[in-house]
Amino acid sequence: RLPAGAVWGLLVLATCMSWFLAEDAADGRLATVAIILIAAIKIRMVVGHFMEVPWAALRWRLLLELWLWSAAAIVIGTYLFPFG
Repeated sequence: RLPAGAVWGLLVLATCMSWFLAEDAADGRLATVAIILIAAIKIRMVVGHFMEVPWAALRWRLLLELWLWSAAAIVIGTYLFPFG
């Protein structure tokens, strides 16, 4: 496991990457998808390092992973392929 300071540094770096993509991306659709994926990774980092999840039962951790990546896929899917 990484120390909390290292995780915090990675979260700051990911935030800067999102900000850079939002401001300077040539392709807005690709940047939006990348920002959503970065947000999902940041959520996973926060949950995995700063909450009690690593000590939870395996089934709960797997359910959390399934929920997180399913939610990200649904958001990306509805962004790229809107209904109507």
